[in-house]
Amino acid sequence: MFSYYKNTHLDWSINKLKSLRDEFPEYSLSGVVEQLSNFFRLFWLYNGKEETNSFLYYLNQLRQAWFRYTMNDGKPVTLTLVDRQIKVTGKFNNYRISSSEVTEGIQIALLLRDREGLDFYAQIPVSFTEQANQEDLLVETTMAFYQLIAKGNDSPKEAQAAFYALKELFEWDTYNRYVTKEGFNQEWVWRIIFEDRKEYAEYVSLPVINIYYQIWENNQLGFEDAVRLALEKWKVYYTKVWVDENQEEQDRSLWGQGYLSLPIAAACAFGYDRGLRLKNLESSYIPQWLIEGNFSRINLLLQDT
Repeated sequence: MFSYYKNTHLDWSINKLKSLRDEFPEYSLSGVVEQLSNFFRLFWLYNGKEETNSFLYYLNQLRQAWFRYTMNDGKPVTLTLVDRQIKVTGKFNNYRISSSEVTEGIQIALLLRDREGLDFYAQIPVSFTEQANQEDLLVETTMAFYQLIAKGNDSPKEAQAAFYALKELFEWDTYNRYVTKEGFNQEWVWRIIFEDRKEYAEYVSLPVINIYYQIWENNQLGFEDAVRLALEKWKVYYTKVWVDENQEEQDRSLWGQGYLSLPIAAACAFGYDRGLRLKNLESSYIPQWLIEGNFSRINLLLQDT
């Protein structure tokens, strides 16, 4: 079974990348971005370092290409797709342009030490991402915090402000004042969304923001303690049984997103580049080679194909 998943995910993903490179714009760029976002953590589980590095690289490249394509509606734009540059006319599409996409993009750019990518994500306006997520302040506040990181604003006060701004939104009455109720997105829908995103913010976003706070304070002991707590919260979140809007139980331990923690690994990489180390802490959720960013030896899987 292990060998089946190892080969199936790898071959399937390589074929998708080849098809995108050779057939875009007829072939769906957003679809490949979604699939890589869902699957690349499985490469860490079933394949290993080389495949994880490679698909992290492609996900970083293609997500930026997707934003460039959608942000330049009706304008000429040059995109890099795998190992091909293509000139096309941009076309707006509100699929996969939410604040959470920007946040994950910044996390990946931090891991890859992609300065150009960080600069790109830093200037994406929240008003653009609202096309997709209807002014959801929980994810928008998180995006705004990560954009400060991307801009190089190293400030413990900013981390504190983001921390308390998120906590304030944990109250339904506060959150409810900021959402747009129209079409399908009526109040009962937003209540379900609120409970889900509140839980993620509580178990993932807040502990990770605390890691950045300790980094900006240059607190080695506080850094390790914050990472340890974030890992504990991450494990709790991704091993819980979740009840969805249909009152059906979903086992989060089966979700691929939980196998590797992008948010915590990105924060650790950020700290590593500032001299902070995890001296007494190891976890498969945050492999050390990913934190250290040894990507100069990356072996791109589609070279010479």
